[in-house]
Amino acid sequence: MTMLIALTAALSVGILAFVASRALIVLSARYEEDYLKKAAGLLDSVQAASSPKVVWHSSLASAALCFLLGYLLIGNMIAAIVLSIGGALLPIGYLNITRRIRLKKFHEQLPDLIAQVRTAVACGYTLQMALGMAQRQMPSPASQELKILQGHLKLGVPLTDAMARLLRRMPVDDLD
Repeated sequence: MTMLIALTAALSVGILAFVASRALIVLSARYEEDYLKKAAGLLDSVQAASSPKVVWHSSLASAALCFLLGYLLIGNMIAAIVLSIGGALLPIGYLNITRRIRLKKFHEQLPDLIAQVRTAVACGYTLQMALGMAQRQMPSPASQELKILQGHLKLGVPLTDAMARLLRRMPVDDLD
């Protein structure tokens, strides 16, 4: 009888471990998918030439390195776990800071950009020609964004759609 109880308990623990591992795999896959979407949006908004997978792997490597250093230097498992969480947030944090700086610069350049395009159109240039002139005269990030906008227009994307894409990359209230 005790053998049957032990066997039943072992089987129950095995099934529970299997279910828990499957749930963990599904949750980690969902988290990775959400992380990759967020990283893709941030990379697009900062015009980085990297891929979301690189950011994901950087996050994992950073977490592992911070855990290892924390455990070796401090010798406390809880402190090492806290440091690894901080390390995992470093790549996305860097992209967020870069995005914020880029948005601030774009917002500062916006009045000059609008004035240049308005003046060129008033002088008889087409909108696309005015955008090209402004793109050559403006510093980054405005010049980069205008280059992307012009590329969309050259591909036949309607102006409203191209501007909507610009607003997704550079959400500035003045452009609404």
